[in-house]
Amino acid sequence: MHPRIVCALLIAGAVATAWIGRHTALTAVARLLVAEDPLAPVQMIVVSLASPIADTLEAARLYRDGLSSTILLPAWAPAPFHEEVRRLGILIPEPTELAMKILEQSGVPAAAIQVLPGAADGTAAEVAVVAAFARARRPESILLVAARSHSARIRFFLGRALPAQTRLIVHSPINDPFVPESWWHSRQQSREVIIEYLRWANAFVLGDLWS
Repeated sequence: MHPRIVCALLIAGAVATAWIGRHTALTAVARLLVAEDPLAPVQMIVVSLASPIADTLEAARLYRDGLSSTILLPAWAPAPFHEEVRRLGILIPEPTELAMKILEQSGVPAAAIQVLPGAADGTAAEVAVVAAFARARRPESILLVAARSHSARIRFFLGRALPAQTRLIVHSPINDPFVPESWWHSRQQSREVIIEYLRWANAFVLGDLWS
């Protein structure tokens, strides 16, 4: 058989194989971003405020299920435009305030809610304030509720920052819309995948240039 024909057949075969296996490959790309540990009772539940509504609703559900008697909230760093809007008499709750209201209206008593010292305006800052609290209090276990699309990243960095004796469980809301098996069909989820990989690159290649 002519070498050109052989080459063309090999290329066609490679393309066909890639096309047939695209679903598996694309799913694997998203699964690398996801960490989900088995649920178990813990000393404290921590709510990531990247997705304050979904994460807080899930934390309230876990509290009602008896997984913990304490919920910790990072204090979100206030944005300047929020203060300007409030001076106009328009009340827009910041993520921590919104989370507090959701927890209270979901039946979580105020005594079970604690706002962590220090301000956070992103994942790196959240990791820092949670780790500082853990080093001071030395809890035996923490359950972190975080959005599925960046659960692996926050688990990696928080796991490295926590005291060695603190067991970490990472869990995403049961109704989190991010689906690794079909993310490429959604513009929003596709954007999440791209941005999340850029955040990994920022942390490991650029030395956290965005911090």
